[in-house]
Amino acid sequence: MQKQEHQEYFEAVYFETFGKVSRYVFLKAPGLSEAEDITATVYTNFYQHVVLKSKRPGSELAYLIQMSNHELSRMYAKKIPLLSFDDEDFQLSDTVPEDTDWERNVFDSFENEDLWKAVCKLSQPEQQVLIAKFRFDMTFQEIALAMKQGESAVKLRYYRSLKKLKNLLDKCN
Repeated sequence: MQKQEHQEYFEAVYFETFGKVSRYVFLKAPGLSEAEDITATVYTNFYQHVVLKSKRPGSELAYLIQMSNHELSRMYAKKIPLLSFDDEDFQLSDTVPEDTDWERNVFDSFENEDLWKAVCKLSQPEQQVLIAKFRFDMTFQEIALAMKQGESAVKLRYYRSLKKLKNLLDKCN
């Protein structure tokens, strides 16, 4: 009976926190595959060290974020951090349209495999912005806060990334 209680508790925590934890990790990790690995490790460790030992932290989300930070620290201890830019000083926020329908149309005529191959050819910051926008459905403001950059810098990178991606996909056809 205790095994079932553990399973139910873990499932409840997982479904309640997974979206927030995976977003958090993705925007701190150097890539999507690393983020997926770290998120899986965090939930595995949570199950082994918390659930199976019948511990109940005050805030599961805070505990999982702390575990994520530890895993990210371990990963970055072995890697050189990536540099990013912030062009807020250039006042480019008026140069990029707020919302357009064409951005989603870029993806309509391509198979997932072709699309992911093209996305992988983009720089890491470009990939992060596109994946945050399309996979995690984050707003520009949320992405900017998570990446510690200005919203105009994120928008500019987003639209430039879409243009690059469109050019890469046009070359495939």
